[in-house]
Amino acid sequence: MNFFNCFLVTAECPGKADIVFAIPGSSAVAGEEFFPFEDFLVKLVDYFDIDGQNVNIGLIIYGQQPVAVSWLQPYKNQLQTNTRITLMSERELYSDKLNHKLDVAKAISLMRHMFNTPYGFPMARPRSGVARLGIVFTNGQTPANERNAVINAAKIAKADDITIYALGRGRTGPEFPEIGSDTCKLFSMASFIDGLPSVLPYLGSSLCTEMDRGHNVSSGNCFPRFWPPDSQEQVSCPSMTSIFMDPNNCAYYYSCDLGVPARERCPANMLFDTYAMSCNYKEAVSCYSLISCPSPRGLFPHPADCSKFLNCFDNIPYVQKCPNALWYNRMNGQCEAPFKVNCPMM
Repeated sequence: MNFFNCFLVTAECPGKADIVFAIPGSSAVAGEEFFPFEDFLVKLVDYFDIDGQNVNIGLIIYGQQPVAVSWLQPYKNQLQTNTRITLMSERELYSDKLNHKLDVAKAISLMRHMFNTPYGFPMARPRSGVARLGIVFTNGQTPANERNAVINAAKIAKADDITIYALGRGRTGPEFPEIGSDTCKLFSMASFIDGLPSVLPYLGSSLCTEMDRGHNVSSGNCFPRFWPPDSQEQVSCPSMTSIFMDPNNCAYYYSCDLGVPARERCPANMLFDTYAMSCNYKEAVSCYSLISCPSPRGLFPHPADCSKFLNCFDNIPYVQKCPNALWYNRMNGQCEAPFKVNCPMM
C-alpha cells in the first residue's frame, strides 16, 4: 500500500455512514492490550459528525459471545457515543458472555444484524443511501476449525453491501485477508498498545475517504487524502472549587482544587448525573437513557416503549415497566390492556 500520494486535510471528514466496531474483549486479550481501545475509539469517532443525519456508531464487544453495547439507533451524539465507548471498556460488566474465547464469526454475524436491524428489533429500518462500514479487530489467529466460519460470515456480510475493515494483532491466519473487503482495508500490528495510536490517522483517513466516494482509492494509493486527528480541547475550572461533568464523556467528571481540574472516572456502570452532581447508575442518567423529564415531577409515557413509563422526581427519569404485558396509558396515567391504549410507537 502507498501511504504517501496524498494531501493533508484538516477539516472534519464529510459524508454519511453507519459504522459498527467489533472489539475483542475476553480474557484472551491481556489487560494492557485491551485498555488502549477506549482512548483509540474516542479519538477515532472524533473524525466524524455524529448525529442522526450524518454518522451513526454501533459498538460490539465480543468473546465467546458478542454483545451489542450500542445499537446504531436510536441516534446518539458525540457525547453519548464517547460515553458508551467507556462503558464498553468496562469489560467486567460483560464477563458472563465473553469468557476466555474469541468467536470472530459470531461478532461479524452480529455486526451484519446490527446494520439490518439498527434498533435491535424489527420495527426500525436501516438508513438508505449511506455507507455501511464494519471494523473488526482480531487478536491472533483463529483456530483452524473455526476459520471457514469466519470467512463465510465475512462473505455474507460483504454481500449485504457492508464494507469491512480488518485490524489484526500478532500473527494472523489465512482467514484474516478474507475478512477485509480489499487490501486497503487490512491493517496488522504487533500489539494493540503500540499499534492503535500508529494506525489511528490511517484508519480515520480511510474511513473518511470511503464515506466520500469522490476519491480514487487503489492498492497503489490507499490514502489519497489524509486527515490528522483533532487536537484535544483544554478544560478550565469555572471556579476555584467545583465539580462538573466532562463535556465530552458522561463517564468522567472534573474536580477542581484551587482552580486546577483533575479528571476522574465514575465507578463501573455509573455515569455523572448533572442533576445529582455525582455519579449515578447509568439507567438514571439521561446521557445514557436518552430520556429526559418533560417536567420535574410526574408520570410520563416512555418515548420508545409502550410498555414503560417515566416516573420523574426532581428531573430524574426513573424508567418503570407495566406488569403483565400491559401498556402505559398517557390519558389516565395507568397501565391498561393494549387495545385500550393509543400508543404512537405502534
